[in-house]
Amino acid sequence: LDDAAVECLFNALGIRTVIDLRTTMEAGAKRPEKLPADVRYHNIPILPYAMADFPASRDAFHRIMQILADDASYPV
Repeated sequence: LDDAAVECLFNALGIRTVIDLRTTMEAGAKRPEKLPADVRYHNIPILPYAMADFPASRDAFHRIMQILADDASYPV
């Protein structure tokens, strides 16, 4: 994220939660440095459609639904 994106997403729009659906290899192993400290960051990799019925996929979707059900997460 560049400074303009941080300003727009987190200051102007007030985004408080980021759900990163990329794999750890794609997203990196740690929280992006430019995210403000008060923004919740979740890296929940989603497997390809062919693997949608695998336990890991079901767990990922369950975690995402828990985050979305939490009023404190908004705006996402």
